Amino acid sequence: MFVLLLIVSVVLGLVWFFLGSSWMRVRYVDIAGTHRLDTSEVYAIARGQIGIPLLLAGTDELATSIRKYPVVRSVEVERSWPSTLRIEIDERIPVAALPYGRNLRLVDEEGVVVGQQKQAPDGVPVLRVNLD
Repeated sequence: MFVLLLIVSVVLGLVWFFLGSSWMRVRYVDIAGTHRLDTSEVYAIARGQIGIPLLLAGTDELATSIRKYPVVRSVEVERSWPSTLRIEIDERIPVAALPYGRNLRLVDEEGVVVGQQKQAPDGVPVLRVNLD
């Protein structure tokens, strides 16, 4: 009986530690890999995770929300114990600019539009196609 009580106490203690303890809640969001994407936009998405138990943080949902930005090629969201969510973003890099009205659309190597600007960034060629 004593061993059973001890096991139940340990299990309940661990459950409290990981789910109820303020020490194991998300307090920090570490964002890496952003150059074209504004870090504050990513933080605005992740802010909803602040204060919840790290074990219950919605890492998949967070990654899905961040992937919606065209400039994001891939994203990894990991738990870093005891209280940090780490977000690693791999951004698409524009390799060409295509005229579009008075602006240029920037495209990556897969042809995905990653932005629109008035001028092409340094080192990004402007492609002009003559359809005649």
